[in-house]
Amino acid sequence: MRDAESLMEIERRQKDTLLSRRAELWEFAYWGFLKNGRGIVVADGSKTPYASSVPLSYRPGEPLLATSSEALDWVKSTADKVRNYNPETEFVLEYCSPAQRVSTYRVQGPPAPVQSARRSQILRAALRPS
Repeated sequence: MRDAESLMEIERRQKDTLLSRRAELWEFAYWGFLKNGRGIVVADGSKTPYASSVPLSYRPGEPLLATSSEALDWVKSTADKVRNYNPETEFVLEYCSPAQRVSTYRVQGPPAPVQSARRSQILRAALRPS
């Protein structure tokens, strides 16, 4: 029982830390969107007990968006999130917990849209071919 409680506490701290980094995660997601199209920020907390060192990656959503009607419900739900989020103001976060539970969230982006809009213009300009 103690191990389960410990894992739950680590998971709570990891989620809190990830949410406190929302602006940084949105920039990461937006950069991935500009380079690869719609996708998911993957936060893999399964291999680290430390909230501040959860590894991140960006997974393009194309395979998910091509799911068939026979796909599992959670795959359909994730595909709907990827299909419907607004990359200018939101991102999709997939979190794998230390207990190997996977949850997917549609997260509102940074609270300061003006600063974010400026950053997105800079990111777009950086990706334009010379």
